[in-house]
Amino acid sequence: MLVIKENSRLPSIDEQIKEIKTNIDENLGLLREIRRSQISNLPLKKLDKLIKTFTSLKQPEILIVAPMSAGKSTLINSLLASRIVPASQEACTSTIVRLFNSQDKKDVEAFDEDNNCIASGSASIDELTTMNELSEAVRIDASLPIPFAGDAPVTVIDTPGPNNALNKAHQNVLFEFLDHHQAELTLFIMNGTQLGTDSEKQLLDRIIETQPNVVFVINKMDEFRTNEDITNVLENVRKYLENQFSIQNPRIFPVSAQFALDLQIHMKNQELVMDEWGELTFSDHSKQELMSSYSRNELTKIQNTLTIANNFMLNEDLHLNQYAPVTVNDSFNGCYERLMAYSGVTGLADFLNEFIKNNYLNELRQQDKDLFDLIRFVLEEIFKILDNSLDNSSEEKLKKHIRNDFKVIDQGQSEWRKPRVENLYQYFKTHYPKKESSYHYLMFGNRNNESFRYVVVLELIYEYREIELRRNKNAVIH
Repeated sequence: MLVIKENSRLPSIDEQIKEIKTNIDENLGLLREIRRSQISNLPLKKLDKLIKTFTSLKQPEILIVAPMSAGKSTLINSLLASRIVPASQEACTSTIVRLFNSQDKKDVEAFDEDNNCIASGSASIDELTTMNELSEAVRIDASLPIPFAGDAPVTVIDTPGPNNALNKAHQNVLFEFLDHHQAELTLFIMNGTQLGTDSEKQLLDRIIETQPNVVFVINKMDEFRTNEDITNVLENVRKYLENQFSIQNPRIFPVSAQFALDLQIHMKNQELVMDEWGELTFSDHSKQELMSSYSRNELTKIQNTLTIANNFMLNEDLHLNQYAPVTVNDSFNGCYERLMAYSGVTGLADFLNEFIKNNYLNELRQQDKDLFDLIRFVLEEIFKILDNSLDNSSEEKLKKHIRNDFKVIDQGQSEWRKPRVENLYQYFKTHYPKKESSYHYLMFGNRNNESFRYVVVLELIYEYREIELRRNKNAVIH
């Protein structure tokens, strides 16, 4: 039971994740010690399989779906903070693309329907474009850093646009995937300037039928200029979802994905200042760097992004973070962070980050519990094995000694460890004077002697109980 004292602070999600990962690491270490104890009849292959199982976690999946021209690929790129997924006016994604969060590698592979790898390379927009055009490719897997996930495991799934008139196979691929796959979270992207189309309704029907947790992202909201216009769009979407699809209190995030991506590409590393008219401009240092590093065409794009940035900065109605369904941090470190928040993408990324961490925390908690219960079961089974293997006449004193220790452990007494280990150590030192009497030898010495194996198991049980006591203590927050 969690007991919270007055004026105490609940641990953050990050703190809880760190603590549980420490518990899991300790328990895995304990399980590996059991594996190395070489107890007779110990199912080693099964233990190896269990250890491997507990060193991996199920990755939560975020499915991203949209009708054509809603800006799905642009939104994904803005969440990735770089151009990775191909984006154009055509339905460019024709296969299922899975993006795995990885902090130490950046690669991509394409697979055919028999799950054979048919192409591989570095995770870049050129590679993904090339692989997407392979007629035999049915799936593309890319490993790369996903900024909003931190170091938590997550898979982002990009799906084909279903309403490409040139290729109905896109719809077939998507609908078959939806029918046989449930993601932990689905982002449904809608074009704020083209709401309620027939293709959108058909796709949304399938989404609501197959996916349990859907969040709605209304893109291209920079097309609207006033608070009244933006509020009307969001209210229309809300009524549309409630009346047409019976979705009560839908979570709706308004964003401008293109503006967010342009900011990340062109302005993230530039120094922005206010001029005498209150408009954003580049500092003299940034101007010199831009002039010397970019082509005329690139400079034009950067200037266009700056113009749009001023529209967002000066028009409070375009601060899309104020319309988000969650509380968004309004403390900004410079103009770039402020503008990213105004694009709405920061609020969406923060929501995804919290969702992933909570999911990760729940997975870790379950893994921790399962691993802990498994170790207790394994130790009890080992004790039975050893109990049956000892010669009753010659080892009765030792058996009695250790059975008493088990009683102490089961009673949950907190001061048993040191005196009981010392007593057992003295017992062996007295009865086996010719054996090396160091603690290390007692743990890992003559493994053909079942009596010494008893020491190993008992010490492991002591460690188990110590972890258990610490876990119970940590459940009380001071």
